[in-house]
Amino acid sequence: NELGFEEFLKGLSDRLLKPIAQILFSRRVSVQDLTTEYGFVVQYHPASDVNLAEHADASAITANICLLPSKEDAPLFFKNVREIGETTHDVEPVKVALDIPGEVVFHLGQHIHGVSNVTSSRSNMVVWLMGDYGYVRVAPYDEHEILANQLSFEKNYGWN
Repeated sequence: NELGFEEFLKGLSDRLLKPIAQILFSRRVSVQDLTTEYGFVVQYHPASDVNLAEHADASAITANICLLPSKEDAPLFFKNVREIGETTHDVEPVKVALDIPGEVVFHLGQHIHGVSNVTSSRSNMVVWLMGDYGYVRVAPYDEHEILANQLSFEKNYGWN
């Protein structure tokens, strides 16, 4: 990965990010959907990169971790989640502040989001969680699949 420390990223993902993602998004991801991680750092500065257009990520789950907070209010925003077979309506953006180093925002990779214009520097580490070979499931699981996913999660992570 672009961070250059794959062991650290794998340990962080396996011990912390993947279990939390599985708990938060149990209807959307299973253990098999979170086998691979990819990490990179994004930096914004008023003199260079000032924003990021609306987009969805190439991940099942994204963890956005604050490294250097910005001095302004909530430049990160979220809109709708792309769904298979669903018509997407444009909604008012919800703004989120990452203003404490180490603070994390988890979201579905298919959640439309972006960064508003920044007026001060900020840096975040972004970790994409996905299945083998970059597989990204975009449909929710059925009710009977959710129970199987929970049992698989408990077996893999030892949590009851």
